Amino acid sequence: MRVKLCFGGNSFYSNHLSERPPKSTKKEMQIRNAVARFKISSPVDLAAINKVFKDSSVFEDAVFKKRVIILRVVDPKYSYLIYKTGTVICTGGNSMEHAQNSDKFLVKRLRQKNLHYKVLEEAKIVNIVASDDL
Repeated sequence: MRVKLCFGGNSFYSNHLSERPPKSTKKEMQIRNAVARFKISSPVDLAAINKVFKDSSVFEDAVFKKRVIILRVVDPKYSYLIYKTGTVICTGGNSMEHAQNSDKFLVKRLRQKNLHYKVLEEAKIVNIVASDDL
């Protein structure tokens, strides 16, 4: 069988298709990072969150002008950007389920430290980074 092959504008004819057999063991695509966005009740007291989570938060006046705090969680490995308006961005979820449950996890952690906020909008996935072997 004669097949015309095209690569980047160049074409040539081949008498055979690929000599190697097709791969039978296909690995599934792996999610490396899922980013979720949700909203909690506002206004958020960023200074109080910084005081309670002093070891795992970044709150710099010069950089963020007191509008956002970064809260890092070790297990599961999340990073939260918490804005004064109540918008929260969560990165680090390694599955769709982790990203979708990140709102409940944050509110639970805040309640354990006597900071009471409600989830106004459920977590929505806004970005996914995945990898696969080609």
